[in-house]
Amino acid sequence: TTIQGCPSQPTPSLDNLPTNSPSNSPTFSSFYVLNAQGLSPQASSESRWKIPFLSDTLLNHQGASVPFLSVTESWLKGYMTDAQLAIPNYTVYRCDRSKRSRGGVLLYIHNSLIVADVARFDDSTCEVVICTIESLDMIVASIYRPPDASSKSLRKVLEVIESYLDRANPEEDKTVYLTGDLNLPNMNWETHTFTRNLGLENGKCCEMTTDFMTKYFLTQVIDKPTRGENILDVVLTNAARNDIIDVSSVETSLSDHNLVGIKIGYDALGKMGENFILPKPEKFTFHSLNIQDADLKSMSSELSNINWYELYSLCPKDDGHSFTELIRLTVLQLSVIHCPEKNVPTHKSTGNRAQSTLHRKRRKIKSRLHCLEALQPESPTIPRLKDQLSLLQIE
Repeated sequence: TTIQGCPSQPTPSLDNLPTNSPSNSPTFSSFYVLNAQGLSPQASSESRWKIPFLSDTLLNHQGASVPFLSVTESWLKGYMTDAQLAIPNYTVYRCDRSKRSRGGVLLYIHNSLIVADVARFDDSTCEVVICTIESLDMIVASIYRPPDASSKSLRKVLEVIESYLDRANPEEDKTVYLTGDLNLPNMNWETHTFTRNLGLENGKCCEMTTDFMTKYFLTQVIDKPTRGENILDVVLTNAARNDIIDVSSVETSLSDHNLVGIKIGYDALGKMGENFILPKPEKFTFHSLNIQDADLKSMSSELSNINWYELYSLCPKDDGHSFTELIRLTVLQLSVIHCPEKNVPTHKSTGNRAQSTLHRKRRKIKSRLHCLEALQPESPTIPRLKDQLSLLQIE
């Protein structure tokens, strides 16, 4: 395929993305995350071909069901109008970098979805645009933090997001997808640990990010490199693991970052799929366990009796990762003993959407309640959560 007006540009391959086609009925939605490294629509721009390409091959491709696309490093300026960025069937929500070149973020959100409460932040270093998709009971954001950003700048971004979540999601019942490029290559997203080889400011940024994720019960779900051998692009979410069917990271000449695709277990632009068989979680993993029904007191008792110094002495002295992995495996072993396995239904529920939403709210509140009762039994939040649960009883 040759893109008109730019014959020298290679056509990106998107063959390995989680696509939807009419023959694969029912349809399941996928959303995408891309560091575009320029999305300028101007005639003189070398990236002017990218928007038409994304429209024709991704967003409006036959059979596609894409609720939103998150783009970082848009490199746009205020004098470039939304009309120049237009993609059929989508509305653009953007935050451009005001005082320096490059940077910038945007969201393309499908016109069939009701969007409200759009907020933006730019300090000429980091940018974020965040909004609520009311028709999906979902909060989405696109965030960009450049490699040289200070911890002070990232703190401002996280404070903006915290304020938004506290205001727009006080009951913590909405699904949250915080997407973008945080440029934290030294972060181990599975263990929430990081190496300190990239300087003090980077370490502070890693620590702030993990604290933020812990506060809002978020998981980073991209488990494949997104640029070279590093995971730079992220999706932080409170969605249940079973709600995310597939994660892909595909090389493309759109950018030196991969195009990331996240497939979810229902059609966000239509009805929930009826025939999809949910994949079973891999056995002997945290994802296979029903943590909210764990015997936390027994686990806590056994953890307190472990001689961690003795375990540390078994690890190579110059390798901090070995001890971290040993801790993970020890906790996993106790979890397998004291947690029942998840009871995964054979098929995704196709029942009333409101009822499904209530089940999801109860699951999240119950999980948080169990953790607080085990770790902070005097927390004043416990009575409030119990009241919320009693109001969400489902016959």
